[in-house]
Amino acid sequence: MEFTFLCIWANPRIVGRDTKFVILVHAETHRAAVEEAACAALRTYPDVAEFESARTFWEGEYGAIRVAEFRGDLSRNLIDSEEYDLITA
Repeated sequence: MEFTFLCIWANPRIVGRDTKFVILVHAETHRAAVEEAACAALRTYPDVAEFESARTFWEGEYGAIRVAEFRGDLSRNLIDSEEYDLITA
């Protein structure tokens, strides 16, 4: 099953970026998709991985907030590629 997560940084000043991003994940369950999305974000933004892990990414000071979640690939309908980073996991 595919999941689409629309995300923003929890604290853009600390992370040093204010980019919005969308993560597209293939997983069997929502829980697995959330974990894989965190791992994909940490691979994409390795400097954040110095401070957060997959377990803390969604609650951590250096992590991100899932603004919206959808089943299926809605990335093309949701984002402007100039404003959002697209991460595929």
